[in-house]
Amino acid sequence: MFNHDELEQNQFVISYELLALLMWIIEHEDKAISRLVKRAFSAGLRHDIDALPRASEAQLVDDAQQTIVNFFNILESHVLEAMHEDTVQQAMVKNLLPAIDQIDVTACDMMTMRKSIEKAAYAPGARTQEQAKELLCKELLRCWKPAKNQLLN
Repeated sequence: MFNHDELEQNQFVISYELLALLMWIIEHEDKAISRLVKRAFSAGLRHDIDALPRASEAQLVDDAQQTIVNFFNILESHVLEAMHEDTVQQAMVKNLLPAIDQIDVTACDMMTMRKSIEKAAYAPGARTQEQAKELLCKELLRCWKPAKNQLLN
């Protein structure tokens, strides 16, 4: 039986975005998964499986956990990259780039900027460039939390 500290060390967390991607892949890309598995076997996966050294159960658990964590880290980085590219694309579609260029990035952290741009880019009510710009400014003001030692104009 694990004590509480050991249990926490043996767990990992999956983001909602990664979980949504996994569910979407299962629902929409079953054939692609099948082709990927078949391609892996035709490229020598069977040989790699047969060549695996026989290890203790504890070593197998550690190896499995590390492999799963590495796989999810790679997926997570691809999800974040795709989300960023999609946000930039949506911002371009809504013509938000001129408004974004006017924002003083020294007064606002990147996470607040990113969240505000995403909200403005994906807002269904912002049909024109002016509406999108106005929504972006509102979101920035709503999310912005200035530091206590930061000078305000």
